[in-house]
Amino acid sequence: MIKYLALVAFFSLGCVQKRQVAIDLGITRITLNHEDNLRIPFHWIRVTIEKRMDSIIVHSISKPSEDSMKWEYSRIDTSFAISSASYNKLISLVSQISAEDLKSSRAIVDDGTSVTISYGNSKSEQTFDVSTPAYDAERRKTKHFFEADMEILKISRIPFE
Repeated sequence: MIKYLALVAFFSLGCVQKRQVAIDLGITRITLNHEDNLRIPFHWIRVTIEKRMDSIIVHSISKPSEDSMKWEYSRIDTSFAISSASYNKLISLVSQISAEDLKSSRAIVDDGTSVTISYGNSKSEQTFDVSTPAYDAERRKTKHFFEADMEILKISRIPFE
């Protein structure tokens, strides 16, 4: 009986490890560039998320479009760690982005928002560019891209609305 339980536990742990590897997909870096030409505060945002040996670091940068003290609150340059659970959620979201789907993403109305999401590792990288990703996301098949964009912005701690 004890041998049977030990074998069940061993095989169960092996399955969990395989699932974690499948979630990871070898992604060690996720980058977001979000530019909104109609906004003054938070006009330009760059978020880089890097998985290192023992931590996951987020580096968030935001700049206003005008150099004025009025918009200085939106000038941000900060770094911090996030949990593996948050990182795995991001990996799940960015891995759902499909280049095939985004072929039909041309915006009919361009509100000046340009977003680039890249992910990969030191050997390879996927990059996706979408203008106005929120506009008609279902029809344009930008839903997964937009969800990843919003989640990265949420994790970035930049108070973007």
